[in-house]
Formats: sequence, C-alpha cells, structure tokens
Amino acid sequence: MYCEINDSEIHYIVRGEGRPLLMLHGLLLDHRSILPLDAEFAQRPGWQRIYLDLPGMGKSAAGHVHNSDQMLDVVSGFVDQVLGERFSVFGYSYGGYLAQGLAVRRGADIDGLGLLAPVVVPEEDARILPETMAITRDEALLAQLPETQRLEFEKFFCGANAGSAGPGHAGTSGWG
Repeated sequence: MYCEINDSEIHYIVRGEGRPLLMLHGLLLDHRSILPLDAEFAQRPGWQRIYLDLPGMGKSAAGHVHNSDQMLDVVSGFVDQVLGERFSVFGYSYGGYLAQGLAVRRGADIDGLGLLAPVVVPEEDARILPETMAITRDEALLAQLPETQRLEFEKFFCGANAGSAGPGHAGTSGWG
C-alpha cells in the first residue's frame, strides 16, 4: 500500500488485526529488516502491525526529507493519515530514535513504546563508540562503485572515519 505524506510517497504493509502497532526500521534499511519480528506477533493475536518504509528507503520516495526532523514530520503525518487513533510504536536503531521523537511529540496518543538498539545520542561527536573495523574488504567491489558511492560505502561499512554512525544523523536537533 502507499500513501502521500508531505510530498513523500510512503510504502507500507499491514499485518493482523487489533490495536495498531507502528513498526519503524533502522537507517538505510526497509520494513523487511524488522519483518522477522512478525512471527512473534502472529502468536499474540490482537495487534495490527503497520510496517512502513521510511522516506528514501525501501519502496518509499524521499520527497523533501533532508534531516531527522523532516523524517519525523512524515512519520507523524503517516500516523494522522493512516492510523488516526491511539497506537503503540516499535523502533529499531534509527527507527527507535524516531519512535522516541513520536513519544515526545504525541505522547498522549501512544499506548506503548518498544525500542531495540535505539539511537540515543544523535550527534556523532557526542557518542562514545568503539573503533569501526572492517573484517574483510573487497577492493574489486569498491573499484566498481562511482567515487561518491564508494566514499559513502566506505564511511558506513568499511571503517573509514572510524566511529562514524554513517550518513543521515548530522544536523538533527534532537527531541528534548
């Protein structure tokens, strides 16, 4: 299914019936990354799980989303347009960061909050992280990528700029 929120075409799927549970995936992933959790909910009837692809990820268009505040605006608009009632929210990694933002903005609408390895400190410079380490490095693959893609790939997956959380976190204002 698709809906349009703030000039972004958002893809989502719905599983089950009952109380709405918005499921938010991590950065650079899509809804399929948390879909394995659905087997647990299938054993616990009464939950309608709504898995969306965040703007610019999976089958969702980026629209005019350039930072986490705009991403949260789209997610909040999705809640208004698709859920339209009280709901619970689950977030994994960056989705956990957005879920925390929803809790701050819309706490009166939220029945429950579940977080799995959430981003807690969005500012990269304020994080204390272990050094990033590449276990193996495929130079042939890296040589095939255009320069800008190769640099982003190396930054996020290969340990260049050790300690970086990857693209997408800079310029966020936080929620509190």
